[in-house]
Amino acid sequence: MKSKYITLFLIVLGSLSPTAQNLTLNNYKYVIVPARYTFLEQEDKYQLNSLSKFLFEKYGFQAFLDTEQLPQDALANRCLVLRSNVIENRTLFKTKLTVELRNCRGEIVFTSKTGETREKDYKKAYHLALRDAFSSFDNINYTFEPSQEYNTEETTTKANEQTRQGMQEAGPIAQETKSEKPTETKETTALREADDILYAQPVKNGYQLVDKTPKVVYRIKKTGDSNIFIVEGIEGILSQKETNWILEYYKGEILVQEILNIKF
Repeated sequence: MKSKYITLFLIVLGSLSPTAQNLTLNNYKYVIVPARYTFLEQEDKYQLNSLSKFLFEKYGFQAFLDTEQLPQDALANRCLVLRSNVIENRTLFKTKLTVELRNCRGEIVFTSKTGETREKDYKKAYHLALRDAFSSFDNINYTFEPSQEYNTEETTTKANEQTRQGMQEAGPIAQETKSEKPTETKETTALREADDILYAQPVKNGYQLVDKTPKVVYRIKKTGDSNIFIVEGIEGILSQKETNWILEYYKGEILVQEILNIKF
């Protein structure tokens, strides 16, 4: 009798799990798929990354490779985006893959079942194991539903944009006020700017920004827009607005914005 109750509990728990994950996933609008998985030596090896993108789209997500241009709302609010990864746990006789989704804070919000196969051909094995892992989405019924967090982030972004526009409009007045200070001179201003210069050095898929040391301060990836870059490590966005390069990223719940002086 006791074993029957335990079995019934496990069945109920299993039926509730997809619903809970569905409610979480519905709060996200986009999925970013890496162009290369760490367990493979080149981009889109065996077309595994392309297949990942295809399968996410099959289940209703808007998916992009991390080398593709993202929509403007994804660039403005990174908490709309999930970053996907595929983890390999290969054994002597089986290929095993698991799909993982993380939010903008690096928290895991979804982990698939482990897809596996005994197929010996590498390409076939990876495709079969990945499709098996993605079968975890069969009962998710994903539909994007903006969360309260999304509305808060959107409001914050708009407010910051208005503040930045106000600062730009007030720029000439602020500059005039600075020039009235006796300690402010053109020489000291030029020196301060020179200390802040970052030099862009071409690397694969983008640039590394180095200071005069030279030390690598940031690594940035190209997108489909020559005025927008993805900043590695901090999941930030670097964009050119008029003559300024603006770095935007989140520090906890706070949107941080910095003006960078970059020489390409």
